Amino acid sequence: MTIDSLTNFLDLNYGVVDINEPPDGLSSYSQHLVKEIREKDFGIDLVYFSGEFPSIYFKEVLDFQETVLIDVRDTHRKIWNQGKVPFLYVNSPTEIRIYNCYYEPINPNNDNTHINDALIFKTTKSSVEDLQELKNVFGKIPIETGQFWKNHQYADQITNQSRINQVLIENLKHTRKVLHEECEIDYTIIHDILLRSLFLLYLEDRGATNEEFYHNVLPNSKSYFDVLEGNVEATYRLFE
Repeated sequence: MTIDSLTNFLDLNYGVVDINEPPDGLSSYSQHLVKEIREKDFGIDLVYFSGEFPSIYFKEVLDFQETVLIDVRDTHRKIWNQGKVPFLYVNSPTEIRIYNCYYEPINPNNDNTHINDALIFKTTKSSVEDLQELKNVFGKIPIETGQFWKNHQYADQITNQSRINQVLIENLKHTRKVLHEECEIDYTIIHDILLRSLFLLYLEDRGATNEEFYHNVLPNSKSYFDVLEGNVEATYRLFE
């Protein structure tokens, strides 16, 4: 079963877009998403759109050896950082695995962090019973109608608490508390710093502030954090 036959088996072939050969007629939002996936090298092959919005990413692999799983983990981290899609379906010639993309990577730079922590379903292609379970739980009908979220065996593993936006909120709350209690900074100033930082990091992520931009603010700096760690005067110049 190839990745194309997998989408056909799950009745997801209508709505699937090839990342490298997107069809004409995609909405502006869908075109932007596909472009982002390519530019940031997510390592996926297909995306399934439910209407205009993505709900499943597909990745083709040769096997599930450890080196491949490290690559899958990197793909999972990028999808989690994007914060838009709950599912990653990974297809090999003999096996299918589905990963929870709302599961927070504990430490993406730690080789001991295993992608299997985010695994919510797997089956060999020789198991007729498991393949039917795959279709009944992760196929078009349960995904499109919302039936999936009533299946507590799988749906309870996917919680909003670990989504990137929720994790960001909790991190910001913690940072605000530390700056106020340990550094004795007024909340108004803390909020200004956090908002400016978020905005600058957003611009950096979108490619609006390149290395030359930061170098003009502070020589030899390449990012917001370089300037922030450099000196106070340069940070104020950057904010201005």
